[in-house]
Amino acid sequence: MSTTTSYMGLTLKNPIIVGASTYTNSAAKIKKLEQHGAAAVVLKSLYEEQILADSGKLVEQDDMYFWYPEAIEVVNGFSKEDGVNEYLELIQDAKSAVDIPVIASINCRTPKEWPAFAQKIESAGADGLELNIYISPADVEDGRTLEDTYLAIVKEVRANTKLPIAVKIGYYFSDVARFVTQLSSTGIEGLVLFNRYYRKNFWPVRRRFR
Repeated sequence: MSTTTSYMGLTLKNPIIVGASTYTNSAAKIKKLEQHGAAAVVLKSLYEEQILADSGKLVEQDDMYFWYPEAIEVVNGFSKEDGVNEYLELIQDAKSAVDIPVIASINCRTPKEWPAFAQKIESAGADGLELNIYISPADVEDGRTLEDTYLAIVKEVRANTKLPIAVKIGYYFSDVARFVTQLSSTGIEGLVLFNRYYRKNFWPVRRRFR
């Protein structure tokens, strides 16, 4: 029985795709995933903040307050240049190590200057690009603004690369069907449902009343 399928216009030997995680942050790990039957991998995400830091586009340190929390840790762990270059090297190394499609991933929240980086991802040999969009509903004034930001990001990236694009969306939409229809009109090749947003842990405060 044939298990061949397609995703984002890519032909896969089966429907098993390993998502962005620590399992996809090195060529050696990706090679093992291929050996165990994975048909494609999505590389561990590169953060928009890393790309902007690399290009010197971060205006104020205070902006870090609005960053995705894991991004602060990642950016602090790399020099401005090495984080981005290492990601491009990861794409190249993974493509050299395996025969399955390698999909890059960007964790993003704005349509700023970073979409031009998609050209470098394409040049590095990636087979596709997944936009892991993280916008907290608490950061926008209304639902329409949230949707418009998603659409602006996708359109800007689409204008900068010919790679097939998948968009990972969350479940904070009042009308998912309508919004998905809007996204499909931007020329993307796939959708990933649903994003797992970062959530703070609030520990209960126990107080004794006399």
